[in-house]
Amino acid sequence: MANLELELYTDDPREAAALRAYWTLAEDGETWAQTVTAVREEFGFRQREMQVLVQEGGTARLFDVRCTECGDPQEATSRTAYADLRRRGIVLCTTCRILAEQTRQEAARERQERRQQALRDAFPMHTDLELQAEDLTLFQAIALHALFSDPAVENAGRTTPTALWPKERRWAPEMLRDDYERRLLHAESRTVIRSHRDSDADAFLWEDDKPTGSFYLGRVGYYLVGAETDPAARVPRLLTDLNRVFREGPWPDAWLRQWRELWEELAIAQAGAYLDMKLREHHLEMKQGDGTRTALADALATFSLGQVFNLIYRAAKDSAAYYQRGGVNKAQAANSTIGRISASADRARANGWEVKSFGMPWNLPFSAIAETFFSKVMWQADMMPVALPAAQVPAHARAAEEPEAVPGPAVGLPVPRATTDYLRQFGSGRADEPVRYALVTPDGEITFGDAPLRDIPAAFEGGGDGESGTEYLRSLYPVAVYFHVPYYDDTRRMNKVANGMYWELSAPAQGEDDGDDHDPEDRKIKLRGPVAFVDRHNRGLSAEQESVITSAHRTAVARLRARGWL
Repeated sequence: MANLELELYTDDPREAAALRAYWTLAEDGETWAQTVTAVREEFGFRQREMQVLVQEGGTARLFDVRCTECGDPQEATSRTAYADLRRRGIVLCTTCRILAEQTRQEAARERQERRQQALRDAFPMHTDLELQAEDLTLFQAIALHALFSDPAVENAGRTTPTALWPKERRWAPEMLRDDYERRLLHAESRTVIRSHRDSDADAFLWEDDKPTGSFYLGRVGYYLVGAETDPAARVPRLLTDLNRVFREGPWPDAWLRQWRELWEELAIAQAGAYLDMKLREHHLEMKQGDGTRTALADALATFSLGQVFNLIYRAAKDSAAYYQRGGVNKAQAANSTIGRISASADRARANGWEVKSFGMPWNLPFSAIAETFFSKVMWQADMMPVALPAAQVPAHARAAEEPEAVPGPAVGLPVPRATTDYLRQFGSGRADEPVRYALVTPDGEITFGDAPLRDIPAAFEGGGDGESGTEYLRSLYPVAVYFHVPYYDDTRRMNKVANGMYWELSAPAQGEDDGDDHDPEDRKIKLRGPVAFVDRHNRGLSAEQESVITSAHRTAVARLRARGWL
């Protein structure tokens, strides 16, 4: 039988009587003499009034259930709390529990401080010679630029752990991240980064609360080597130096021997990621190994990344159909995709077929390293239709006394972006030459104007943080839609007219028959805010292109109005 004592906090006789009835046990000492409803009805309390009275009008003490720390009887403010105390038995009271939690938190804080001090002792901040662009390999220059361009570095000089970069923009391709991080840490020529002692303590390995000197890749932050005592002050100087070389040249001689290997490596990684994505869409999965990378490298030796995407898309679709026909398991069907890609590439090469180039899907963005390499270093407005044999370094990459003639494009391949026309616009005094472009606003209005290509983004960026996106129009190549992609959530109005025009102009050209299956899903894109239509070869829209764009605009507006969407 429970040993229960009631302490009342009210002087009202009716309330006191109701509380006594509420806390009265039956003769068996285990159940209650009256239900709560019966007590309320007897003393005329509404449900809410009874709840407040029980919580504030008195406390029941259980003398046979005491606190293990102070020995005081446990207190219950309701029948539910009483039943819980009886069920749990001997436990800490509320006061002792709060004190115990405070003690635990204080011990954890002290342990954290001891660990941070141990890390400061084990990982002192070094000063060293300044890094120069010529001291770095091309990979190191690009990887460091991507790693330290993160705004989080500005205040502390410490990078964000590579595993914590957002999936919308990873630091490196997922399959190469650990290898790239090791290559930076163990640079052959000289040290370029070191682990930062103020990183999360759990990123380091410990024995008896002492760091072993090792840490986990992807979980630790780094600082840049340099002569300044403040690591944050070292970053702007290196980034400025790299930006100058990327923009103006000339490149160190070693870079001219290294860019092809890096191009191939990043293209293979992106093709592998696209292969995984397409197989998952068909509920298939495979483990990529050396054989997969060899097959993709073989295809990319002839075809552009966009063309290899085309081969992967069709191979994954055929593998899914192979599984649906029965007789094979999912693993066998998925593994057959590699053979299909190789066979398609071989047939296309042997027959001289022109494989259409796909664009980069919006949900498979380049990593920061790949974006830096292709856009900032190689000056590729869109590398998807450019095959490696047709790619060229920018004109300024070589010293002025060693010019390199830019050959024409290979047969059956689109013109590479790094053409002499492109470079003349941006690097030889013609950057201010206006080119013709079209602008479509979210209201559906279209206007044509003339401006230097580098100034056109100002018409649609709106000052928000982000970057420009480009999608080619299949029926009007090399005209492309040029739009703004914010780094964060895009709350601007959907540009339904520009979306309709993209749908209209990204269909296969009239009379085109290359045997490809053109999936309508590949023509869907969600454009927000103003959108520009430009000629990505920098010649400006011709009168014929302007007429086609005007017609597509008229068609899109008519369709939207007929549906009541505009």
